[in-house]
Amino acid sequence: MLTAPRIRTKIGKKSFSWAAPYLWNNLPTLIRNITSLEVFKRTIKTHLFLHYLCN
Repeated sequence: MLTAPRIRTKIGKKSFSWAAPYLWNNLPTLIRNITSLEVFKRTIKTHLFLHYLCN
C-alpha cells in the first residue's frame, strides 16, 4: 500500500502525488501483486475496460 500526502483542497486531489497512490491502493490485490510487466499491462487493461464498461 502506498501512502498519499494529506490534501486540504479539492485541487490538491488532482495532483499526481495524491492520485497515483489512491488509484494504486484501489486496485484489486491480485493485480497489484503481478510481477510480470506484460501480464500486468494485459490485466490492468482488461480490468479498466470492464470497470468503465459496466459503470
